[in-house]
Amino acid sequence: MFWVMGDLETYFSYRNSGISLVEQAVGGEKHLRTLGASPADAAELARLNHIYFGTTKFTGKQRTARTRAAEQRHDLATLSLIESYTAKLKKQVDVWNLRVALASVPSERVPSVAAQRGKELKPK
Repeated sequence: MFWVMGDLETYFSYRNSGISLVEQAVGGEKHLRTLGASPADAAELARLNHIYFGTTKFTGKQRTARTRAAEQRHDLATLSLIESYTAKLKKQVDVWNLRVALASVPSERVPSVAAQRGKELKPK
């Protein structure tokens, strides 16, 4: 029997590809919209592409975060979840350190590791 992947399977496959999909999301939000992305998808992909592949002075940490996210096979939802935790921090070095730490753990551990690291980063 020959099975053809349907729209939902294709959609889930792409979302599950995580950092690979993010890497392809070049050209910014406007360009992604011209390719047919919804406003929300275009914004999410453009933001993640900028973070994981854009210009930063933390290139080593950026490369490590990308590698770890790929190794853990983080999907798009997990990458966005990671960013929801990093958004709470002010110092870019702390943001990148947390991003690397969260990208390095399985997706089900991201919330607990984020909570633990958040406590460590709060001033006493």
